[in-house]
Amino acid sequence: YNFIKKKRFILKNLQSLVELIENLQQLPTIGKKSATRMALYLIKNKFNALKIANSIENAVTLISECKECGNLTENELCEICMSERENKICIIEHSKDIMIIEENQIYKGYYFVMPELENEKIEKLISLIKKKKIDEVIFAYPHSIENEAKILEELLAVEGKPADIGGY
Repeated sequence: YNFIKKKRFILKNLQSLVELIENLQQLPTIGKKSATRMALYLIKNKFNALKIANSIENAVTLISECKECGNLTENELCEICMSERENKICIIEHSKDIMIIEENQIYKGYYFVMPELENEKIEKLISLIKKKKIDEVIFAYPHSIENEAKILEELLAVEGKPADIGGY
């Protein structure tokens, strides 16, 4: 009990440390113990801390979504949308999925990020399919939203494009 009282007293005088720990805890999978370890590391390694802070600032200010597909980019259009690729499009849930698929270097088509069905996104997808003259549509959704993919498949069938549903 005395230890807890002392700890609260010590942390009361280190408000910036408490704030850093609380902010680190907002990151996915980071609990209080990990946040405390990271905070203490950053305080002791000031140069690395400033490099990390600078990298975070650059990423937050420079990276946005590609205007065509929703991938992450530092330009208006991502590298994939600007390049010539096979006439197929893979509809995925998150931009991180593009990184995973591209790392394998097997798929050579375009992508479209669609976290959820929205009329605006569907219209954008149909427009992209026409613009890129897409012949094949591939759904790379996890099984939990396969029903939404089926609905989207029906919408694309109206446009006369073949669609194939697959999970990963």
